[in-house]
Amino acid sequence: MIALLSLALGAPVVAERIDVFSEDGAAWWFDDLPRARATPRITALRWAEQVRFVARTPDHPVFFGASLAAQSVGVRGALGRGVVGSTALLTRLGLPSGAWVGVASWRGPMRVGVSVVATSGASWRRPRWDHWGVLPSVSVGFGRAPDPGW
Repeated sequence: MIALLSLALGAPVVAERIDVFSEDGAAWWFDDLPRARATPRITALRWAEQVRFVARTPDHPVFFGASLAAQSVGVRGALGRGVVGSTALLTRLGLPSGAWVGVASWRGPMRVGVSVVATSGASWRRPRWDHWGVLPSVSVGFGRAPDPGW
């Protein structure tokens, strides 16, 4: 997906960060973490599914994310000194399944963000967007901060 979008934009893509807690995995905080004592292996597996690799285009405010559970493509912009706003479309195996909007800040190699994530129950088996859930999320990632001069 990242390679195809890079070709479509006609821009190179560079690695930016790894999110150990990603916006894409907002449900992990509410569905899996509270059951960690009862189901530690499933909680660990679900955590691993939401760990996300993020790449970006150096000259544009576009970024791409991929984890085992979801993929995302989004845009961002500087909101103020050290604060970046972003929004992204979420997909599951290429099927649009939600979106998120949030703010983040970089401190050295660490990125911390807060966001609101809306996800549907859509799947390739049942491609219907009639049931939605909205959750807050906290994200933490490590890598290279993007240049704010897009």
